[in-house]
Amino acid sequence: MEQKKVSIVHYIITAVIAFGFGLLPPFGAMTEYGMGLLGTFIGAVYGWSTIGMIWPSFIALTAMGYYMGMAKMLAASIGNPVVAGLLIIFPMFAVLSELHVTEWLANKFITNKLSLGRPWVAIGMIFLGAYFTSFINSILVIIIFGTFVCTLCKNLNIAPYSKFATSMMIGVAYAVMLGQIAVPMIGTGLTFSLAFQGMFQTAMPYAKFMAFMYPAGICLLLIYLAVMKFVLRVDVSPLKNLTIEMLGEDTGKLNSDQKKAAGFFLLFTVVIMASSLVPAQSAVGVFLNKFGFFGIGAIIAAIMMLVPMSDGRPCLDYVKSATHIAWDPFWLTAYIMVVSTYLTGADTGLSATIAMVLQNFTSMSPWVFIIGVLVFAAVITNVANNLILTIVIMPLLFQFAGMVGMNGTGLVLVLFLTTQLALATPGASPITAIAMSNVTHVKVMDMMKMSFIVIPIMLFFSIVIGMAWSSVIF
Repeated sequence: MEQKKVSIVHYIITAVIAFGFGLLPPFGAMTEYGMGLLGTFIGAVYGWSTIGMIWPSFIALTAMGYYMGMAKMLAASIGNPVVAGLLIIFPMFAVLSELHVTEWLANKFITNKLSLGRPWVAIGMIFLGAYFTSFINSILVIIIFGTFVCTLCKNLNIAPYSKFATSMMIGVAYAVMLGQIAVPMIGTGLTFSLAFQGMFQTAMPYAKFMAFMYPAGICLLLIYLAVMKFVLRVDVSPLKNLTIEMLGEDTGKLNSDQKKAAGFFLLFTVVIMASSLVPAQSAVGVFLNKFGFFGIGAIIAAIMMLVPMSDGRPCLDYVKSATHIAWDPFWLTAYIMVVSTYLTGADTGLSATIAMVLQNFTSMSPWVFIIGVLVFAAVITNVANNLILTIVIMPLLFQFAGMVGMNGTGLVLVLFLTTQLALATPGASPITAIAMSNVTHVKVMDMMKMSFIVIPIMLFFSIVIGMAWSSVIF
């Protein structure tokens, strides 16, 4: 596909912002160091929107290294286990793609009895699939479902950069983010729960947590489907008019080579899930966590290199498959991992600045304050780390909950929902970054524009449904 020529002006602006923003006088409680890191983020978002993924990521990473030290930056970006793990995951996916396993899975999904001829049911099942599996590992799940959406578009001859592809990619990203906080004993849900417990010195009621999160999440995904249909007016006729005969041989049974490749990837997924589910202090938990995301993937990839296919070739020829590594999401994720870790640190002043802004709301009436803070959270979550933002806001919401007759824990869970609306920019979250990096089928600017329509609607329903359901559960 021929790349559109980009004006040199956009390259200059990206570099000037990334390196020069730190020279501006600090505002609020921001430090000079914090201004520098914030500038890399603003420059990166501008570059991703106007140039592409890789060049702005290089500039942003280099600017981060300038402000915080190159060794520290590299350890937190390329040295991050998830980022390094992408060098294993993408070659595995290349094998699945080469053997048409991803096409087979996509075709089976859309031609089952429940989905065939019912496009909105099929789309809803895709979102629910991402929602219910994201607790395993949100990065892995968004890679799987992002690839799934691209394969689906290819199989149905849906043009790249269409409204269908854009809205589907936003939908799976939103589903993964909602799903990653639905289980309070694992992953992001556990992190949020521990933050709550540490702040208020009381255990999060796990049963009520899940009784709130799962129904609320499903309702919000159904509403997003309605937004796709009635607000965005997405054309789903390719799904509605689909027949099994149109998809050809990729709807039959898997051959032995396909089963081997699929089996290895399934093994990787199961082991990753086990490393999250088993108690960290148990012998199995300690053993698996020593390997981590990268180590588990590397061992399985090494085994694949030893297992022959039917023609004698190894199941994974890493050198060959590595030519298919998706460098856009790799470098984008590398930057997101380091900026999300350090931008909201105490030494940047960003969290303190956010707290100062929130103090201006405290003179308002309790209801206005609560709504205003939840809206503020949904906006700032597209810039700040979700966890840090939540920690800053939680005590204020908990304090004001009693003034309006609400349970403090229930209102905090509504906050958890609103901070999952990090959909507006590639820098909003690693999940959104990976979704937006599927550049063969979506454009960053298209996803950003559509997100500006989607976020206010979903924020409204997050608050309404969240408050109503929390009053029932709590």
